[in-house]
Amino acid sequence: MTEKHPDIVIIGAGVMGLMLSRELAGAGLRVTLVERARAGREASRAAGGILSPLEPWLAPEPITTLATWSQARYPGIASDLEQETGFDVEWVRSGMVVLEPEQPADAEVWAAAHDLAIRSVGADALADIAPEVRAAQALWLPHVAQVRNPRFMDALVASAKARGVRLLEGAGEASVVLGNGGHQKVTGVDTEMGRLATDKVVISAGAWTGRVLERVGTQAPIRPVRGQMIHFKVEPDTVGHIVQHKGRYVIPRRDGVVIVGSTVEASGYDKGTTERAAEELARAAGDMVPALAGVPVRGHWSGLRPEAPGGIPMIGAVRHVEGLWMCAGHFRNGITIAPASACLSRNIILGEPPCVDPGPYDPALRIRST
Repeated sequence: MTEKHPDIVIIGAGVMGLMLSRELAGAGLRVTLVERARAGREASRAAGGILSPLEPWLAPEPITTLATWSQARYPGIASDLEQETGFDVEWVRSGMVVLEPEQPADAEVWAAAHDLAIRSVGADALADIAPEVRAAQALWLPHVAQVRNPRFMDALVASAKARGVRLLEGAGEASVVLGNGGHQKVTGVDTEMGRLATDKVVISAGAWTGRVLERVGTQAPIRPVRGQMIHFKVEPDTVGHIVQHKGRYVIPRRDGVVIVGSTVEASGYDKGTTERAAEELARAAGDMVPALAGVPVRGHWSGLRPEAPGGIPMIGAVRHVEGLWMCAGHFRNGITIAPASACLSRNIILGEPPCVDPGPYDPALRIRST
């Protein structure tokens, strides 16, 4: 492969790799983005697109920090993507109803501390807010928004290309090449399409991140966790808000598509779907929103989320390898916290003041050299 050497190679074209590639290209770097299969087609596309942790008051504070930073910027990101690419990613402030929540008193304390409106409501008030839902007790989170994540991913791919990012799809599982000097130093990336010479690499390969790191003698506690999803098609406005109960959720799109998720399964790298999961999700949807009971399932898919301990991602330098960084382990909050994660990664790589405190995400806290 003959080409002008990229300034930096990013391994993995999910939401993290795509957003970071836009950041770095915007800073003037020549960026090559390497994807084992197709860009934006793994966990980020399989997700629901809720721009909040499911029960944010139970999330670790490092997740809250990234989510809060990202939520404030999503309207601008959606507008920028539409102007750059023509894709309407359907950023909508749907609000979220959490049925029979855990620790509702803690939720209101948390909301006050973060200057957010979370209101505990009974059956009568809930009927006014979300008449499609029936429950004796719920929490109403009016600030929660969503994006239509398949469109969001397509927009990110188009935007990255428009900014000059070179995208290599179908490259197989990439390997970081290290020099033979007295210390470990990045010299390139090997793919099924050839070798890319570079002295800077970011590993942002989602559930495959651990496998890439193993090949440079590094152990990272990131494991794949399968999440199965289904969708219905109903009349628009049948469901007015995101509805969530005990890890299951219903997400209404503008055109009447309703997304229902999701399972949490330790299945290794198996992305298969099961009839049992589809039945469980359909039953959960009908329990949350009675109008969905008995509606035929129109689609069923799965994705592999990259789970790090506590769901807290690893963002920063792999210190025992010069020129190597990582941004991975976002578990169920990938799209939710991607803007802040990409911003922080850019800051660390370029030596800029960080947009958030990088300390809680430092890979050195959880990875080890073997």
